[in-house]
Amino acid sequence: MSFSGSTEDMIAVRNLIDAYGDAVIRRDLDAFGACWHEDAVWEYEAGIFAGKENILKQWKFIHDGSHGVRGVDTRFFSSTPGAINLSHAAGAGLTYICIRSHDAESDEHISYYGVYHDEWVKASERWLFKCRRFKQLYSYCH
Repeated sequence: MSFSGSTEDMIAVRNLIDAYGDAVIRRDLDAFGACWHEDAVWEYEAGIFAGKENILKQWKFIHDGSHGVRGVDTRFFSSTPGAINLSHAAGAGLTYICIRSHDAESDEHISYYGVYHDEWVKASERWLFKCRRFKQLYSYCH
């Protein structure tokens, strides 16, 4: 783990990470959108989505007509930074996540564990996601 940058900026990035998780739990498109830079890239198992507009279209698609991500109700989203390295108005790091969901159709509880390889940019005095690349580490149903 490594952490570098001003304390103020590291707290702001941590707040961004937490705001993302909160938006996921509440399925709040506007709050989710507020986390992203206009030229951002979001990559996860469904594909690579470039540009904030495309990211929001994809996020809306995976939530419309369902109870949440992948048609399940996301009940818990926790994130822990493994690294935050900031320099001036840019930075990169790792964010480990745990998602707990419930699939109403199968009555299964699903746990996902993974890591985001993050890049951040400071624009208009706010830190935003420039790139989030997700890699699933483990999942199971119970």
